[in-house]
Amino acid sequence: MGRHQPHFVRDYRRVVANYLAAHPLDKAMELAVGGGDYEINGRLECDILVDCGLKHGHALVDIGCGSGRLSTELTKRYGDHIKYLGLDVVPALLDYARSKASSGYTFETTEGLAIPIGDDAADYVAAFSVFTHLKRWETRAYLREAHRALRSGGLLIFTFLELPHHRREFLYTIAVTLLRRRKVQNHFLSRGSIRRWTREMGFEIQTIGHHSIGQSVAVLRKL
Repeated sequence: MGRHQPHFVRDYRRVVANYLAAHPLDKAMELAVGGGDYEINGRLECDILVDCGLKHGHALVDIGCGSGRLSTELTKRYGDHIKYLGLDVVPALLDYARSKASSGYTFETTEGLAIPIGDDAADYVAAFSVFTHLKRWETRAYLREAHRALRSGGLLIFTFLELPHHRREFLYTIAVTLLRRRKVQNHFLSRGSIRRWTREMGFEIQTIGHHSIGQSVAVLRKL
């Protein structure tokens, strides 16, 4: 059965299972979302959304929400005053995120590249550390889905790896791939590709650049 799952489903479920077998729950959940500080990174991600205008009453889709570092921080700042949908491929991560989030937040397991809401339904779609692990065609599919799901004027906010800013990560990825030790795939995007897809899909770029969160951040507005 696993052979027929997308690579990102198969790889992440295996990685999280290994973390849970080797570490206490809280540590495993922190490692599963990049190994960085759970609370600090949640605040940084939330700050990006706040800077982009997230307010009470807005609807947000959080693709690849993981163990909930963003939803936990959103709960502290907004409570039930936003409409939140978190998507991830690992049920154990969603269970943990749900346990720390506002009771009004919704979490769903996904195995594909679809956003399970209607057209023009979201004010924001966020994808933090998601496209960094997807192939180019998978990222394009998610961008098209985000455009469909967003209201006119809504924002897609995502992080990505690029050269020259992430050359060390690029060299590391090559090394561990050659040694067959890569746990999940790493992929890189160019700003040129993002600009081209933006024009093709009906977005416009609000901002794009390197960020203290450790990856580059792009903010696209649906025309």
